Amino acid sequence: IINCTFNNNWAKGFGGAIYSEANKPLTIINCSFNNNKANYINGGAISGKKSAITVINCNFTDNKANNDNGGAIWYLGVNSGICILSVFFRIFILV
Repeated sequence: IINCTFNNNWAKGFGGAIYSEANKPLTIINCSFNNNKANYINGGAISGKKSAITVINCNFTDNKANNDNGGAIWYLGVNSGICILSVFFRIFILV
């Protein structure tokens, strides 16, 4: 996934913008994730398991997961991993 913008997306379960469980590599380059939400569980912007995920030069702003697990990214590694390079995270917290 290259040069994409994900704004105001939501998911009932995992990954407000992207959910990957494909057993294949996922690469995300030069993308923006803004105000995405996982309403029930993990990964406000991106949620993944079983697939290697690489995130390069992306921005994550105000993404949320209702259970506080991975406001921007949640990952469960099963024989694979996650690589994050040159990524900016900004969150909004109410106190």
